[in-house]
Amino acid sequence: MSFYQSLNRTLLYAFLFVYLSYILFFDLRIFSSRLGIPTPELGFLLLIWGVLLAPFCLYFGLFIKMTRETGPLIVLFSIYVISGVALGVTNGNPIEDVSGDFLKSLFIPAGVGIYFLFKNDKNFVEKTLYFIGATFVFARTVLFIAAFGSFSSLYFGTKMDALLICLGLKRFSEHRVARPKKKRAAFIDLIVIAASLIGQKRALLATLVVYLSHNNKRLLLFVTLSVFVVILSMDSLDWRQVPFIGRFLSLTDIQFMLANQSMRLAEVTTAFSAWTSGIGAFLFGHGFGAEILVFTGRESYAEELHSLHNTPMAILYRSGMFGFCLIVYLLMVALKGVTRGYGSDGAIILALFLTSFFIYSFIDEVFVGYFAAKILDSCRSSKLRAGMRRTSRSSSPRI
Repeated sequence: MSFYQSLNRTLLYAFLFVYLSYILFFDLRIFSSRLGIPTPELGFLLLIWGVLLAPFCLYFGLFIKMTRETGPLIVLFSIYVISGVALGVTNGNPIEDVSGDFLKSLFIPAGVGIYFLFKNDKNFVEKTLYFIGATFVFARTVLFIAAFGSFSSLYFGTKMDALLICLGLKRFSEHRVARPKKKRAAFIDLIVIAASLIGQKRALLATLVVYLSHNNKRLLLFVTLSVFVVILSMDSLDWRQVPFIGRFLSLTDIQFMLANQSMRLAEVTTAFSAWTSGIGAFLFGHGFGAEILVFTGRESYAEELHSLHNTPMAILYRSGMFGFCLIVYLLMVALKGVTRGYGSDGAIILALFLTSFFIYSFIDEVFVGYFAAKILDSCRSSKLRAGMRRTSRSSSPRI
């Protein structure tokens, strides 16, 4: 291995460690709050980790290959970032939140750059992510069980859990049909999936169902639409007030899953009202760092929120329809991956998109960018191979 390859691998290890520590720290905030320990504001945390990750993002971004396939992704991303920062500054949004959103947006081109940097290194990125991510999940699980002595006290639902479930299932399907040693690895994959699903929320269950159906296109379409409808109905109706269902929820742990549903419904409806308040807001949004005052329905309690628990609504609120085009494009890339034979990677993007209805993040910026670039480049390569075959046939001598 050359010095250059060793440097890139070392930087990838460092990047994943910092990135996963950012995700783990959000779990630790829940842990700290249960112990009564105060934690920093969310916007401040995003800013800190954005600064830590920015050098890595810029480095990996240098390796982006501008092709006819990746060009639209980079252009849409650029419009999203430029309009978000400009409107955020113009509207006087908190500069700390504007900076945090900007730095966080760099994760998308970082993912694209990581793909092109390691595209010839087989599945090194996915294997490394899987190993480090699984280690973080197990460490977090042990910490929560040791502190609270119960599985029911576990807090799960981060985007890393969703991604690990997808990668675990992808690896399991590969190891299950391989040699005996690989079959033992398949058993470990199931353990990782189970650890990610312990006491799980609806977002990760949706992830699991969507990914399991990705090999059947009609079934995938049906499942995706069904989950989408269920998600919307759960966010527009308080099921605890429905007869019989409410009684059932009161007797199970599912009640904990829906404890904050009224708060999240208030977030969506408030953001929707702000987004549709004028043609300018509808098209361009309110900019990076935009906050909303949410009345939760709990008496007169209100809270200023920057990070909504519904990413599509958050993107519409901050960047309007122009920003939302980026999500639509990523979904088109995912569907292209499924229909053209790169189903595993396309299904990962679809599954992460569904989790974004419950987890405040841009789906998962780094790895959506990574898998999107992988799908686009694979489609491009297949086109080039098809073109070469046609050229070869047309140039072959006729007998």
